[in-house]
Amino acid sequence: MGRALALQFHPELTPSALTGWLDNGGTKYLTEHGFDVDRLIEQTETTKVQAAERARNLVDRFLDHVAFPAGVNH
Repeated sequence: MGRALALQFHPELTPSALTGWLDNGGTKYLTEHGFDVDRLIEQTETTKVQAAERARNLVDRFLDHVAFPAGVNH
């Protein structure tokens, strides 16, 4: 819609944010639904640098091409 961006995921997720979610009921929920919480923590830690880069690229591209595209008065 216009110059808005809506996502159904959290590209900004960090290992510490994940830990907060898990400590706030997430571990129970995920375990009850068949997820391997330890593996999720490991994957988040292992890919944190690449994930941060992808999140920055997502925001940068949104800003450059949608929010403030060249040739559009702001």
